[in-house]
Parts: sequence; C-alpha cells; structure tokens
Amino acid sequence: MTFDLDVVRENAVRRARREMGVGRADHTGTTSVGSSRAGWYPVLALGVLVAVDRMQSFAVFVLGPEIARGVGIDRDRLAALVALKTLAITLAAVPAAAFVQRVPRRAAVSIVSALAWSVVTAATGFVTTMWMLLVVFVLDGISTGSTTSVHHPLLVDSYEPTLRVRVMSIYESFAAGGNILSPLVVGVCVTWFDLTWRGVFLVLGSVCLLGALFAMRLRDPGFGTFDEQVLQDATRREMGLNDPTDRPDDIALGFFEVAKRIMLVPTARRVLSAWAVIGLALIPLTTYMFFFLDFRWNLSTGERSTFYAYVAITQVAALALVASPAQRRFSQDPAALLRWAALLLGSSMVSLAVGVLTPSFAAMVAFTGLAFALLGCVAPLVTVAGMSVLPPRLRPHFSALAGIAYSAVGGLGGILLLSGLDRRFGSAGAMAAIAGPGILCALIVNSAGRTVQADIARLADDTVEQEELRVARRSGRAIPLLEGKGIDFSYGSLQVLFGAGLTVHDGEVVALLGTNGAGKSTMLGVVSGLHLPSRGVVRLQGADITYVDAERRVGLGIAQIAGGQSTFSQLHVAEHLRAFGWTVRHDQRQIDAAIERSFEVFPALFEARHRPAVSLSGGQQQMLALTKALILQPRLLCIDELSLGLAPAVVTQLLEIIRDINRHGSAVVLVEQSVNVALSVADRAYFMEKGAVQFEGPAAGLLDRSDLLRSVFFGSASEPTATSPHTSPHTSREGT
Repeated sequence: MTFDLDVVRENAVRRARREMGVGRADHTGTTSVGSSRAGWYPVLALGVLVAVDRMQSFAVFVLGPEIARGVGIDRDRLAALVALKTLAITLAAVPAAAFVQRVPRRAAVSIVSALAWSVVTAATGFVTTMWMLLVVFVLDGISTGSTTSVHHPLLVDSYEPTLRVRVMSIYESFAAGGNILSPLVVGVCVTWFDLTWRGVFLVLGSVCLLGALFAMRLRDPGFGTFDEQVLQDATRREMGLNDPTDRPDDIALGFFEVAKRIMLVPTARRVLSAWAVIGLALIPLTTYMFFFLDFRWNLSTGERSTFYAYVAITQVAALALVASPAQRRFSQDPAALLRWAALLLGSSMVSLAVGVLTPSFAAMVAFTGLAFALLGCVAPLVTVAGMSVLPPRLRPHFSALAGIAYSAVGGLGGILLLSGLDRRFGSAGAMAAIAGPGILCALIVNSAGRTVQADIARLADDTVEQEELRVARRSGRAIPLLEGKGIDFSYGSLQVLFGAGLTVHDGEVVALLGTNGAGKSTMLGVVSGLHLPSRGVVRLQGADITYVDAERRVGLGIAQIAGGQSTFSQLHVAEHLRAFGWTVRHDQRQIDAAIERSFEVFPALFEARHRPAVSLSGGQQQMLALTKALILQPRLLCIDELSLGLAPAVVTQLLEIIRDINRHGSAVVLVEQSVNVALSVADRAYFMEKGAVQFEGPAAGLLDRSDLLRSVFFGSASEPTATSPHTSPHTSREGT
C-alpha cells in the first residue's frame, strides 16, 4: 500500500481540527462541561484542591502583620520568607514534572500533595520562631510546587480543546474561591470565636484535609487524549488503517533538554517571558498589599479579610463573564485569545495604579477590585494558549518552567528591585510602580499572538509525521538511520541554515559538499547535537533526537570528528584513546581490544603513544581523531574536513580507514571541500549553497552538475588529483 504523505498529512490535520473544533470560524463553543467525556468531577476535584491550597497562602497575607509580631520579625523578613516559600514552589515543580514525564501519575501527585498541605497548614499554628516559620513555609512551598506542574496539564488532557479555556476559568474561579473562603474563615474565627492566628491555621488545616479526601477518586486520563491522539487517529484513517500503532521507543529527554525544546517554540518562549515579567510585578504586590491596607487605610484583621474576599469575588465574577467568549475566540482563532489577554492585562495594570494612588477609599476599592478581576482572567487564557503549542508530555515541564519564570526569575527579581520603593514612595507608590512591568508583560503576551497559529500548525504536522513513521515501521518499510528535515539554524541574528535536510541510511557513506560558509559544518553540528536548531527535526531510526544533548548522542551511536579540532593538545596519545573509551567504560575488555586495534591500524600512533598530541604531524592527529570511531564503533560517524591541510598520500591512507570503518557497520557523513576525495568513498552526495540543499542524489551524479561545482571548484572536479588544489586550512572552514 502506497500513500501520498503530503496529502495524508494535509487531510489528517484538517480532519483532526474539525473533530477538535480548533481554528473553525463557525465554532460557537456550546459544548458543556457536564456533557463532556470526563464530566464535572476532574475540574471540581482539582478546583477544590487549589482552593484549599490557597487557604494557607492567603491566610498568611491576611494575617501577615499578626504573624510577624507573633514571631518577632519585621515585614521585610516576612517578605523574604514568602519569597523563599515561592522559591520552594518553583524548585519542587521540576522533579514533579520529571516524575510524570514518562508515566501519567499526575492525579496521584495531586492527591498526595493535598494531604501534605493539610498537615503543613495546621503546623503553621505551632511556629514560635522565624526559623520554624521558614521550615513551614518551605514545606508548604514544596507540596504546592509539586502540583504546579501537574494541575494544568491534567486539566488540559481531561477535556476537549473546545472546553479548555472554560475549564481553566472554572479552575481559576476555585482558586479565587479559596481566596474568598480563607479570609472569611479568618474573619469568622477571629471575630466570632475570638481565635488567635494560631487557632485559625488549625481550622484551615482541617478544611484542607476535607478537600484532599474529596479528590481521592481523581484519575489521570493519559497524555494528549483529545489532541495528540485525535491527530494520530485521523492520520491512520487517512491511510486506511483503524487499529492503533505501537509507540516507538522514544528517547526520553532530561529536564534541561526539555527546557531547550520548549524555549525554541516562539509562543512558549513569549509566554514564559510574560510570566517572568508578571512575577516581577505581582509577587511584590502581594507583599505590599496587606501592609498597604494596614498602614495606609488602617484596616483591621476582619476588614482586611473582607477586602480580600471582595477582590476574590470580583475575580470569580469576571471569570464567569469572560470564560465563554474567550473559549469562542480560542476555538476560532487562538491569536485573538492572546490579544484579548494582553488587553485585559494592560487594563488591569492601569486600574491598579489608579486605585492605589487615589485618595478616596471607595475609589481605591473599586479600581483595585477591577484590577484584580481583570488580572484573574489572564492566567487561564495564557495557560491554554501556551500549552496548545507543545506536545502533551512536555506540558508538565512547561508548567514547571512557568513557575520558575514567575517565582524565581520574576518574583525574586521583583523583591530585589522593588523592595526599596515602599521606603521611598510608600506602599501606594511602590504598587503604582509595579504597573510598569505589568504593561510590558501585556506587550509580550500580545506579541505571542503573532506566532501561536504557526506553532500549533507545526505541532500538528510533527505529530502526524511521527504517526506516519510508526505506520511505516509497523508495515516493515525501511526507516533511515538518520533523517534531518526542515532545519533552520542561526548564530545569533545570522541565519545559516534555511530548511536544510539530510538523510543517511544504514551502511552508506554520504558526502556533504558545498561552498565556503554554505552551512556544511553547521549541519554536522546539528546532527551531532552541538547546535540546536530553531526549527526542524533530527531523527535517529525514527526517534526524535533534535533536543538530545551532544554527550547523550554519543551513547546513542553518533560520533563526530572535526577537522583540525578533534584532539586535545596536551593529552598523550594513549590518554586520548582512554578518553574516547569513556562512553563504553563499563566494558574494559572492549576498550582494551579497541585500543589494540587502533594501534594495529595506525602503527605510527603506537610509536608515539606517550607523546602529547601537539607534537604529532597533521596527518597523525587525524589518525588519532579517527581512533574515536575505532573505539566507539558508532552507528553514524560524522567527519568534518578529513583532508584539511594534508598531503595526498596521507589522505589516501585515511580514506582506506574510512572504508574499513564503513565495512564494519558504521554509516559515514563526510564533509569535504575536495570533490574527488569525497566522491571516491561516497554512495550519495548532497551539495549545499547559502544554507540550503541544492542537490541530493548518487555521488556520481554530482559530477554532471557543473553549474553547482564551477562556483566552488572552478573545474577542479575533473582533475585526477587526490585533493583539490584550492583546499587550504585558511579557506576550508565555514565563514561562520
């Protein structure tokens, strides 16, 4: 059975978009949460959990002055403790994201964390020193942080795209509801039952425990049920298949590899930048607010509780008004959703500045209430848009990175930059100054609207293509050993690769030729992991390795030898061979045997085994570099400029070694300036010019393309010499 894969891809994406209801101008957004497959329980359970989590945090804000006096610290130290708690939230999100990356355990993490909240919240009532308060805050931050990376992805995977903005708004309403309930509980406990702040936290701990018990039936639906799997199913139906395909053995990315992957998605990068800037504003704002109400307006504990409840009520009301029209905007045009979020955020900051600077208490209440109402609507809009451009398995990491951006980058930065403003301008002036970063954040969110559509389309294409590869593998069709497609790469603002591609099959030798500065060495760097492309994909036997670090690719079977740069000048020859064997250090016999073979192949190296590499000739250094392949026995060997500055007789000897390496099972990619050198060993050839591939085909076929070769070799390809007379150490490297 044969397929036109371009047609399959186009039809599959169109079918999936129709089924998901995304990008449809006629979508009305009438689907209800109750009629969805998941029903109400997931959003209610997670909503209750976030509500009880907010209790401890907002009780600290409301009772901040009393806690500070009870423990014997000033407001700056309390603010620092709150910042450390925020840092704990950030750090805890990282291992939680890594924990759920491979296996969906997000519901279990949420439940266990909720039980921890109840214990820590109750324990807050027993602190007597600043250090005890620090421990409680950090433990609360750890338990809270573990859910930072799982709640939002769990909700996104539990509901269809046509419900996600609405569901996330409901979730944020519960969070605001926790802000309502906590101040009210504080007010009732203090005013009616005359409890101290310590007694209040014991009561809140009991409420948290009830919330955790309510969420015990929460289950994880799996990754990408309503988007990635829909795309995969649509692809199989377009190919005439109905049964699911097995997932290939993916190469699991580490956290920092995932972080690099996410940061290369323009929309995700802008959203994370926005979270950092808004953290710069909001974390100091929450610190200043309760002192502003205490000192500027002389509000008592009960009155501050009422104010916070009022603010939360405005947020719930605003979310109820915004949810449905925001969902329609997302379903019809995700870019419009981000533009709307930017407008809400900018208006919020203006309202905040007016509210804190007005001399009228009534105006202060009205404008600050409006500011927090508009601000509360931004999070669900930006969160859904940010997660929509990423594969489902990376969404927990995105949430963790958002927490890092908000808390560590923005929050700590805000504390450091703005902590002195309240002394100089008072609490009102400090909060008004916060509007500046908030408006900057609005501009960043608005800029994300220009990239979100392209990023969603790219994600859909990648998902469909991966499913096509699974079908091909199951049907027994050959999968290339290496495949690079659509690769863009830039050095800073200078773009070097433009949609470049490279395919290498098992056991073949591929020559990569081209003009100086064409991007040949850069292409090898992308293949070996030394360069991270801004766009495109690199696959090793169908598995995506685009964002796998270079050192891990060595373990996967990819080795690179850079011309003139593959030895360490001060290391002896024998030390080089041991260093090359580091990847297979668990098998000492294999290393010893490979070293012996290296000395057999290159007797000159045996004679020089105790000499430093800097004392070797250029040819001997290239021989030493090639021993890397003899020791590692890679599946793919990338060689950059083998003949660089070497005599023809030496090049001939090295070419025979490359043939031998290839006969022993290693595919080879050879970057060369000399056509004769490259084509004497190559099965196929690529020719690059100005960062793009201009020719791909049989090696001999390139000799017929004088239009390509003339500009570089000036007819030298027809000369029967081993190397081009124009090759020199000064001209063979790329200009970049």
